[in-house]
Amino acid sequence: AVVSTQSTGEDQVRHLNTEMNKLRTKNKRLTQDLKEKDEEWEENEEAIKKHYVETWDEQYRSWMNKTESKMDFLRSSNENMQTFIMKNARHLPFAATDELKIYNEYGEKVSVFQ
Repeated sequence: AVVSTQSTGEDQVRHLNTEMNKLRTKNKRLTQDLKEKDEEWEENEEAIKKHYVETWDEQYRSWMNKTESKMDFLRSSNENMQTFIMKNARHLPFAATDELKIYNEYGEKVSVFQ
């Protein structure tokens, strides 16, 4: 009876050692998988950041070019309007009063009659 109990104990130890080895192997595999996934995520994260920075820079440049074009157009239109008003102020219906003001390049109000 003693041999049987000892044999059963050894079988249990062997079984536990086998299970422990399986778990160690599984743990190593999962750790390696996690490491690979983490590296892959870092690469993807860098690629995404780079893409968004490039895309944002490109969109910002495009927007600034459009904005600057609009500003140039408005500046030119304003200058043309000022030139027209200065040349024709005496012939315009509202020219009889000094209420019509335009702005010079410094943002100061200037009378059209100067």
